[in-house]
Amino acid sequence: MPDVAMQQGSNRITTVGEATGDSSGVTLTANATQNVKGSYAEIVASTPFDSCALYVILARPSANLDYLIDIAIGAGGSEKIIVENLLISGKIDDTTMDLLIPFNLPAGTRLSARCQCGPSAGSGTIDIAVSLFGRAILQSHGLSCCTTYGAATGSSGATGIDPGGTANTKGSYAEIEDATAKPIRQLIVQVGDRANNIMTTATWLLDIAIGAAGSEVVLIPDLLLVASTGNDTILPGVLGPFPVWVPAGSRLAARAQCSINDATDRLIDVGIIGVY
Repeated sequence: MPDVAMQQGSNRITTVGEATGDSSGVTLTANATQNVKGSYAEIVASTPFDSCALYVILARPSANLDYLIDIAIGAGGSEKIIVENLLISGKIDDTTMDLLIPFNLPAGTRLSARCQCGPSAGSGTIDIAVSLFGRAILQSHGLSCCTTYGAATGSSGATGIDPGGTANTKGSYAEIEDATAKPIRQLIVQVGDRANNIMTTATWLLDIAIGAAGSEVVLIPDLLLVASTGNDTILPGVLGPFPVWVPAGSRLAARAQCSINDATDRLIDVGIIGVY
């Protein structure tokens, strides 16, 4: 009899972008001008097999800044972005981010990435490595496009969320996107600390909602976030992917409550990646 389990899960996993010489990843360097993307760095010249997902790991930021990362396919000088403006923020050499992106990628694809940093300086560096998950015989076609909503490229962050001046009470909604470009089948939430490297210990509950202003309906409620004076970073920095159905043309918004009401330390950034 055929091995159905192996047909459903290929057990083909490889990592690209690993730098065995110093046990790290490919280094991305931001433009010397703050909040401007730097040059692409190649992660792999040719992917070894058809993939159904990318597991992206970002680590070792060189400065206490926010970073936005683009991942692209295609020949050097003709790169096409497939995942844009991945957000990571935190302390020097003390922050990592990992996220699973369900995405079809054919064998033989060149994979590269670039970054920007800010809001107050350029030339930051960050390492990237990507694990590829092979497609199996019985898997469905899968997903093949991503759109990032809420990125703030002018500051290398995302959409600011203010829980308000009353602790442990939900603040007002902030609009992430007024009309989604495509129907979303999986949703990834990114959270940043707005380049705040002297945070107060605090916790948050974050709602992701859809619907018109004043008539929002919570889609994903009360995502728990935490920060401390020790790591000065909001964790987790990525949540999801969540299996959802968000029709094209939908408005996305977010709100949060926080255990503290400090005017600076209660603030967070939120971005959303829609996969379809």
